[in-house]
Amino acid sequence: MKFLHQLLLALLLSLTVALYSCAPDVDTPDPEGSLPGQCDDDEDNDGDGDIDCDDSDCEDDGDCDDGDDDDDDDDFQVDGVSFEVKVTVTAPAGDDDDSAGDDDDSAGDDDDSAGDDDSAGDDDSAGDDDSAGDDDDDDDSAGDDDDGGYGVEVEYYFIYYSAYEQNLVNCIQTIRAVGTANFDAGGGAAPDCINCTGYLDLETFEDISDPLTNAQDCDPAVLTETQRNYGTALTGSIEDGGMGDFREMGLIDIASFDLLELDLSLDGTYTAEGLEEAAEASQSVATHAGLVQAIDVAPSGPSEGDSFSVGATQIADFVGGGGNETWLGWWRLFQNPADNQHVGFDMDGVYGGQGLWILTFQEE
Repeated sequence: MKFLHQLLLALLLSLTVALYSCAPDVDTPDPEGSLPGQCDDDEDNDGDGDIDCDDSDCEDDGDCDDGDDDDDDDDFQVDGVSFEVKVTVTAPAGDDDDSAGDDDDSAGDDDDSAGDDDSAGDDDSAGDDDSAGDDDDDDDSAGDDDDGGYGVEVEYYFIYYSAYEQNLVNCIQTIRAVGTANFDAGGGAAPDCINCTGYLDLETFEDISDPLTNAQDCDPAVLTETQRNYGTALTGSIEDGGMGDFREMGLIDIASFDLLELDLSLDGTYTAEGLEEAAEASQSVATHAGLVQAIDVAPSGPSEGDSFSVGATQIADFVGGGGNETWLGWWRLFQNPADNQHVGFDMDGVYGGQGLWILTFQEE
């Protein structure tokens, strides 16, 4: 049995969003196998075109038991996948222009290092001074730090549903990624994304799901066997047969998002106000919109090398701005004020995130 996947925009930030239209009530015959012997009588008892054991209604009938209890494709049922994320950013240690009392740009203000010269224009002393560009330890722009870049660890959660409408979860797959982060209040922090004030560049990926120690974890082998391993597909590189969507993340801080009057959807659901209201409902604070690159190799049709999110582009805004318009809204990011009080266009500490898209399946 083949399935086609589709991406649908979740119009409510809830795991109980209805994604299917309701068909009108009609009289239908009882399913095949409702009466003893119907799965072995060579008749199409329910008129659906399938006879006896070829009818899915008979799959659990004793007459159709082939003795194979190890068919993972039959046991692992999935009708939807949702996406969540945890982002942990470690800001550079040491001097930073964003900290009060620790700024190279003001005359008379030093970085608390021995040997610093606080005279503007004087580069004679070891250490740093208040003139831009003439020593090795100078923070000349807000958010720029000479003691190293931002580190980031991301955990992607792929939630596989056996019955999405009933919120019945089959299992959860966790992919851990490590990389670096970059922030720029003026935009352009991500490649070809004029509006992006941040960028997560992820380099290493590991599936840390372990069903032996946590019953709720997915078995990676079963996901692969049933062709449902979306964690590997979305974090894998195109060169290695993956789709690459989650190997990076563009970011727009909520203040810039509001100033630019952007929306992550076409219907006005995910404006800055909408993101803030959704966060407040869960006692959190909206901080950033998260973007993925929807790369369409051949716009005339599906092609090898297309990113997975190309399937969502027809009903969503490209919010990156400028150029080739490849950055697609995917995530809403937030912080728990009880654990993280960081304020600014950049990130520091732990953030949660929820995907705005739901992956569903249609029988072909």
